Formats: sequence, C-alpha cells, structure tokens
Amino acid sequence: MGASGNEAFPLLINGEWAGLAAVSKAWLARYPDDPVPKRLLLFAGAFLLPFPFSTKEGNEFYEQISRASDVSSVRTWLNSFPTEQRSCPFVEAFTCVLDSFSDPGGSTARLHTVAGRNPERAELWHMLGVAWGGEPAIEHLSTAISIAPDFASAYYYRAVSYLHLGRCSEAKADLIRAQELAPDSVSTHYHLGMLYESYGRLEQANKHLRKVIDIEADSEFAQTASSIVGSSHIVRRLKWLMGWYRIG
Repeated sequence: MGASGNEAFPLLINGEWAGLAAVSKAWLARYPDDPVPKRLLLFAGAFLLPFPFSTKEGNEFYEQISRASDVSSVRTWLNSFPTEQRSCPFVEAFTCVLDSFSDPGGSTARLHTVAGRNPERAELWHMLGVAWGGEPAIEHLSTAISIAPDFASAYYYRAVSYLHLGRCSEAKADLIRAQELAPDSVSTHYHLGMLYESYGRLEQANKHLRKVIDIEADSEFAQTASSIVGSSHIVRRLKWLMGWYRIG
C-alpha cells in the first residue's frame, strides 16, 4: 500500500479528517479497486461537512463495502503498523466500524467503551450518535456539540435524529447552524429545503433547493429538488395542504 498508506495512518491516529480525506482520495484515484482508501474516506467523511465525496460516490462506496469481503485487506493494512499505535482511540473506533456489518450490537458497545475512556474526544460521541437512533443519538451528539460547539457534522446528524422523532423546530435550528458552519453542504440545504417545503414556505424552500442543484446537479437530492422547484406554486400549495411533504 506504500506511501499513501504510510501517509494516511498518522492522519487517522491524530483525527486530521480533512487531511485523511485528501490522502484517501488521491490513493483511490491511483488504485480505484483498493478497499482501504474507500473505508478511510467514508470514515473521515463522517466528521466532515460538506462530505469529501459526492452523494453518488458515497452511495456507491457504501454499496460496495456492504457487499464485498474487504475487511481482511483493511486489517492487513492496520496490522502493518506497531501495536501501540493501533491502540489509539481513533484506530479503535475505525476497527469498530469495520465490525459494524458483522456485529452491529457488539461494535457499538465497544465504541461506547472507547468513548468512555476518551470523554474529551467529540468525534467519538459523534460516532456513537450516528450509530444509534432516537433519543440516544441526540444525547451523544449533544455531548459532541458541548465539547466542540462548531462541529458542523454533529449538528447535521442531530437534526436528522430530531426529524425522525418529528421534532421539526429543533431540527430546523440545528440545520441552520450546520449550514452556517458549512455553507456548501448539499445534504443540509436539501433537508432545510424540504423542511421549509413542509411548512409551505416556498420562497425559503426554493433558496435551499436551488442551492442543492447548483452544488451537485447530478445527485438524487438535486433530482428531487428540481422536480419540486419546477412544479407550479398551486400544485405545491395543494401538496402542502394535503400534508404531502410532512417530515418526521
């Protein structure tokens, strides 16, 4: 795995997510079938907003790793480094993610242990929040935000958790904060646009949905946004009255 692998590992250890994403993308460009940079890029992307890959790329990566037996390749890469380095919190957390498909309950429990041993690391509580749903997710993501108040990704994922519980006003506040911190996040603009659409506030919905189209025109988000923005106000008002776009 050469220089790219050697360059990526210390970035993983130190939680330098933007750097890890950049190295992983360059690694993947040279070796598109290598599962290690895909895993590392997805891992780094969990902490970054906007994501360091397009919506289409992210979906493809998740589909590939969920069906491929590539964990052994990733473990071989990890095991090429000294044991004391592999025991750092973020490598342990990364290992939990590797185990999440085969043992979701056990890997989440181990991740909770890692976070408990390193309570000052916002990223670990963020990971727990993403792993859980409902109120536990909100609790863990709120812990991450209390440690790192400018953690854009934590606000975004907490907003998604609020939406799943039908707590739209709290979701809106978090989405607005996430958008302030990461103005070019497609997913944040999309959810804000859909939320305003559900309120019948079409002008504000259009602002965010058009931003989705501008940033990532070939994404599924943009296709939905284009369909909504291209509809007449009468049709959209009727759908709003019928609760067509209700969220939560």
